Amino acid sequence: LNEQLCMRDAEKEALMKQKADAEWQLGEHQYWLRNANDRIASLENELAHVKESDQHTLRDLRSENESLIQTFVVSFFNLIFYASSGTSFTNLRIKEEVKRLEDELQTSRRSMAGKLEERSVCPRCKEDSELSYAGSVGEDISALSRSIRELRQDLNHQAIIDTLTRQCSAMEYALEEEKQALSDAYQRYV
Repeated sequence: LNEQLCMRDAEKEALMKQKADAEWQLGEHQYWLRNANDRIASLENELAHVKESDQHTLRDLRSENESLIQTFVVSFFNLIFYASSGTSFTNLRIKEEVKRLEDELQTSRRSMAGKLEERSVCPRCKEDSELSYAGSVGEDISALSRSIRELRQDLNHQAIIDTLTRQCSAMEYALEEEKQALSDAYQRYV
């Protein structure tokens, strides 16, 4: 009987040990499961954030694409307008440069006249300085007149219009490539 009690106690201890091992393993698996669930929740939150960020980026790309298209359309119509009216962006810049040079010439004439009056002390000195002033102003005027004539000749060159037409074609091609790239990126995203 004593021997049976000892055997039962040994079995009881073995079962208790198995129970403790099973509980420990259960706790360990619960810990892993809890960590896995936390990681899943974290990844789901990150995925939601990435989706939101991608949607925001996609909206930005669409608005940028629309603004590029609008800018291109405006530039294109301006280019067509200027090309059809016989002028070009380069011609406009040349006209502005001619106007600036003419204004600069007038300003320098006025300032030189004022400085000449201030420097002259005696009538004889004034006559001498007016003679030298007239010579240098005449040279300046002729140089500026030559520059103005050259710039006006540049206004009429057909090469400028041809260059602008090529640039317009290149811009159309580049815009079409951008549009295709954005469309491809959108298709990959969706």
